[in-house]
Amino acid sequence: MDVIAKENSDDCVCLEVPAATTNTASAKPSSSTSTRTTTSSTDDAKTDAPRSSSDSKSKGTCCFLMKFGSCNPRNPPCRFYHPPPGEVVDDGVSPCAFGLACRQGHAKRVPKHFASKAEKDAYWANYYGYNSGESPAVRDANLLESQLEPWPTSDLRKRLVHDFGESFLEMDPLDRKSLRERLLQHYKDRADGAATSVSAANNDNDHDHDENNNNNPQHLRVRKSIRVQGETPVPPELCKALLSELKAWRQQQGNLNTRPSIKATSYLILRSPSSIHESTLTVQQQQHRRKQQDEHRNRRQEEKEGDSASNNNSNNTSNIPPTSMSRRAFKELKRVERYRTLWDLATKAIQLVEGHDPDFIQSFSALAVTYGFKGSPHIDKQNTGPFYGLSLGDFTATHDNDNSSSKCVNGGGCVCVEADAFTVAHVSTHNFLAKCDGRYPHWVSDYQGERYSLIYYATSTSKHDFIPPSKAFYGRVLRAGEELQT
Repeated sequence: MDVIAKENSDDCVCLEVPAATTNTASAKPSSSTSTRTTTSSTDDAKTDAPRSSSDSKSKGTCCFLMKFGSCNPRNPPCRFYHPPPGEVVDDGVSPCAFGLACRQGHAKRVPKHFASKAEKDAYWANYYGYNSGESPAVRDANLLESQLEPWPTSDLRKRLVHDFGESFLEMDPLDRKSLRERLLQHYKDRADGAATSVSAANNDNDHDHDENNNNNPQHLRVRKSIRVQGETPVPPELCKALLSELKAWRQQQGNLNTRPSIKATSYLILRSPSSIHESTLTVQQQQHRRKQQDEHRNRRQEEKEGDSASNNNSNNTSNIPPTSMSRRAFKELKRVERYRTLWDLATKAIQLVEGHDPDFIQSFSALAVTYGFKGSPHIDKQNTGPFYGLSLGDFTATHDNDNSSSKCVNGGGCVCVEADAFTVAHVSTHNFLAKCDGRYPHWVSDYQGERYSLIYYATSTSKHDFIPPSKAFYGRVLRAGEELQT
């Protein structure tokens, strides 16, 4: 299903669905042959028998059937391919339905090395039934389908049920491609209703329509955009020092992007020295460190109540028994030392949130340094809590006459995060520290100029450090016409 993003107004994100594919997602999914012809309606019925179609076969055989010889799904029927009686269940070569994610030994059957990119794209397009792009870096962040792609299949199913009123029993057997098409169709239908209301109002007022709307009758309003101000301003002198150091880092880093799944000219991750040391500790030593941190937190709270200052440092590792350090940890320490000035300035900046968010100072474990970060809608699956973002440099929103498919409503270069199924928050981080949760789909809106950014986040292997996702953003929503601070 091809969806083309278009610019409509400052308070919405738009898409256009070609007429040829309008009814594709609304139709019930059915079994099909290699020519995609429709079979009898009994294939669509909810039965206890496993499905057997070329669509499911192209995605791989049921993993549990291949591994254990039987399949007893919690909510029958099984959505994966089951060979007819008498056929070979496992030929020892074909991958199962889970592909590279399989933990039963079938992942090794999926080719990891391809002769060309075209061969790789063709393989995965056939596997999933559609081509969503190899990674967030190549996806257009202004397209609704790209913004939804980071969600796991189970969350797409939940959205159809909770936000669009679909039946879970009907959605449960569907594969990702069918769920994706059904969801996009629901958004289109919702936008059609809004477009009809606007068109009727325009006709009553006898106003001329915008030229783009005349040329594109299906120019649709999809999700509302809200403007959000970052919570913590960074002093101008610190911003200037940070920007100068970031430019020096850019000269050393060059065009090296250590996270190729993200579209950025330069990308580097610096881990905090304390987290590097902790990764080499034994379980007993980690418990000892956690006890020290808890004691320090309690002591600092008592000193605040007594209006006294604390000179203790929770990141002090001098009392931790020495341990051997891996080569990887040693390299990470050397990297921090190489950019020590940048690290110290960045640490000074994040200390500004200690007054209202002291727990983050304790959990902060890594810093992503970027230049030219654009688009790339994704979810940070390894994060154990929200992150803080700070952007610096001389950049602005794209001009109205640019060929950008969607204009940022909050100054350009914002961190856009999905607030709910129908709202996208454009969070301004320009010279401000803004708190967002990267476990919701997020990306950087269009801008022009030079944009540097610092992303402070936390990762941990301890379940005690995990913060369940709640709000997608924490800043203040700006009223209509309210000026953005920079």
